[in-house]
Amino acid sequence: MKVFSETLQAGVPVPFRLTGRMFMLISTSAPLDISFTRGGVSLDEEADDVEAGYKASPLDGFDGFTLTSAIGQTVKLGISRGQGDYNRSVGAVDATIVRATALTNVAEATVGVAESAVLAQLATRKFAIFRALPTNTQNIALGATGVVLATAAIVLAPGDVWREPDAPGAAWYAIAGAAAQKLEILTGT
Repeated sequence: MKVFSETLQAGVPVPFRLTGRMFMLISTSAPLDISFTRGGVSLDEEADDVEAGYKASPLDGFDGFTLTSAIGQTVKLGISRGQGDYNRSVGAVDATIVRATALTNVAEATVGVAESAVLAQLATRKFAIFRALPTNTQNIALGATGVVLATAAIVLAPGDVWREPDAPGAAWYAIAGAAAQKLEILTGT
């Protein structure tokens, strides 16, 4: 893969006469537009507002392309006549997995037709699992304060389980289609 940098002027199309099968935009500071040609004819392969990480492999390759940027910037490109790739993470990536070390069986909640708090906010909570008892006769909706059964994003039918992946430490509320519906809750900290 041939890798090179090019400085682009704002709004000025810059044509390149380079042959390749694979094009990669390695780095940019702003989006840009790209169009490919072969034999001086447009390949109808165009990409608008693409950023670093964009790859293209026009069928049967290309012998030219034009870059246009809305701002002045220096871009880094990769051109290959065969298969090529470039994969790099930019910046620090936090891949730490935090596991719970303690479990709590929260007291079974009885949910009815009026909203009720079923789990208090706790920032150190790592997970929350909600289970509507199979003996329930109506659905239970989970959500924030003000949750409504008809419009809730999380609705548990009798026997359903919901493992909260995004906001386990939030305060949780529930409402049901009838009185005396039961909800079991397991948490981990």
